[in-house]
Amino acid sequence: NNLTLFGTAKTSTGQAKFGNTSLLLDGNSDYAIFPNGATGGAGDWTIEMFIFPANVGSGEFGTLLDNRPDSTNGLYQTLVLAAATLKFYVGGSGASYRITSDDSLSANTWYHVALCKSGSSTKLFIDGTQTGSTFTDNVTYVNTGRTIIGAEASFDSSGIDDFFNGYIDEM
Repeated sequence: NNLTLFGTAKTSTGQAKFGNTSLLLDGNSDYAIFPNGATGGAGDWTIEMFIFPANVGSGEFGTLLDNRPDSTNGLYQTLVLAAATLKFYVGGSGASYRITSDDSLSANTWYHVALCKSGSSTKLFIDGTQTGSTFTDNVTYVNTGRTIIGAEASFDSSGIDDFFNGYIDEM
């Protein structure tokens, strides 16, 4: 599958979890788009990646994945790094954070992150260990639109924002 890169997003040899390269995002204007929704419907799914955040301070906020529909209709998944914790957000009608990690992440460290839905349970894992509560997930997610990596889209005039600063590998 091909990604479309925006801003100065690029493949970098500066850090890599596997192989020689990873996606470098500067936290200012960089992101990538996968043209079709990565996960959707009511079935089981897993989203996983390795992340290497450059900053994790109290004011830091960056979106790792935003699986957004083409319109304001429907529920979708967003995974963010906010002040050193991961948060899973279900957007759309009744939007709110559903899982907040118990772990505090450090800058300049690789982490394996997995978000898994099986049946009616969605769980967040960091380095193979569940963190945060289990979300009772009976959501039918939109499976059209686009998946944004490293930023979040909005449906108002603000466009793309909440950029991630760091590296992402093996999504």
